[in-house]
Amino acid sequence: MQSLHPNYRHMRVPLNAADIYLIEARRAGASELVCNVTLGGLANMTFKPHPRYQGKDQAFVTTTVHDNGPTPFTIGREQWLSLLARSGFGWTRLVELPVLAGPAGAEWIKCTALLERATSQYRGGDSQVAISTCREVLEGLVTVVATRWGVPRKQPMRAWLTQLQQAMEQAWPQDKDAAGVLTSLYLAVWSWTSGSHHYDSRVPLHREAAFAVGLTSELLVHAGHLLEAHPEPLKAATTNSTTTDGSTPAASS
Repeated sequence: MQSLHPNYRHMRVPLNAADIYLIEARRAGASELVCNVTLGGLANMTFKPHPRYQGKDQAFVTTTVHDNGPTPFTIGREQWLSLLARSGFGWTRLVELPVLAGPAGAEWIKCTALLERATSQYRGGDSQVAISTCREVLEGLVTVVATRWGVPRKQPMRAWLTQLQQAMEQAWPQDKDAAGVLTSLYLAVWSWTSGSHHYDSRVPLHREAAFAVGLTSELLVHAGHLLEAHPEPLKAATTNSTTTDGSTPAASS
């Protein structure tokens, strides 16, 4: 409840971390935040009795007031994120992933849904399950890359990432650093979510899960930007070798 001066036209709405989480879950990554406001309260009004009123005189009378229905308004995405930062909620992770159309669009949606599930599991205290869900995100991203860029996985993960990086560097000679960041992030999350790592780690499990969810989020953000910027399939990386007689055979894919 807030007491408003007649000439004051601003109402402050306090939000805590739980409110922010519920709003973000409802917004579900949409470009804008659609809101409805319904106002009601108590008002002190000047007492103007009927001429035949015989009760006790008083300066004001308190009565209930309300509006005629909810009033909708929209907060743009950039404005909403700016409001969060200015209100001290900059620490809240807000992952804004691009939406992919065409090839791999359905697979990409599954990856983003899994990331949202992992985030909810971590916030709910299910650290072990959250780590396992992050692993599912990685497997889904392999399918996205195979469908979008035509680089299927047919070998162990490290070898496949090497092949993927070579294919990206060959296709984007001006953007080699992006290829290295993508494969390095993927390998980092793959190693961090492996059973051989976190089962024997001395780091508390909830911190393991926080790092896994954070790394997976950053991986999908970077991958999403690259997938959006480079929608065309990649050419398979080629390797050259020298034969025993010193000649160079034709490049093989």
